[in-house]
Amino acid sequence: MFKYFFVSMLPVDLYVSQLVQANFVVFEPFLKLVSFLGNFAPMSIILLISLCLFYLNHHKKAGLYLLGGTFVGFIVSTVLKLLVARQRPGADLVKVYVSLTDFSFPSTHCTVYVIFFGFLYFYFLHEKKKNTFEKILQTTFLILVLSVGLSRIYLGAHWFSDVLGGYMLGSTIL
Repeated sequence: MFKYFFVSMLPVDLYVSQLVQANFVVFEPFLKLVSFLGNFAPMSIILLISLCLFYLNHHKKAGLYLLGGTFVGFIVSTVLKLLVARQRPGADLVKVYVSLTDFSFPSTHCTVYVIFFGFLYFYFLHEKKKNTFEKILQTTFLILVLSVGLSRIYLGAHWFSDVLGGYMLGSTIL
């Protein structure tokens, strides 16, 4: 269906990948951590802990929105990957830190981060009185959302347009 629209990379994709990989080496450990947290097992644990905290604080409805939105984002992103069938960046063009075999568009990490951490960011944004810990959490959520795209490009897992697509999809669902 969409298979032929995004089959090859765009010129901006290679440019951004090379720019990011050349200039963010100093942040490599942080970028690897950000991507690791978005893998299925760590993200599932983070989601479970969040749901328990919402439940214990009598915010069950917020927990259900978080769970539902994250699940929908994961499913829609996975289906789009199969429909578009775009190949991931190759080691012949960029440095690939993690070799992945599934398709690349859109970035599921970006989609899920925008939905999950974006929801938590806005949740704390609407708190009338925030203590210092909540402010730190809110800032952390924003940093995670903003840095996940950079991490996916740096690690050679996605092209810039994959990341942009993930951000757009996640924002739409959020």
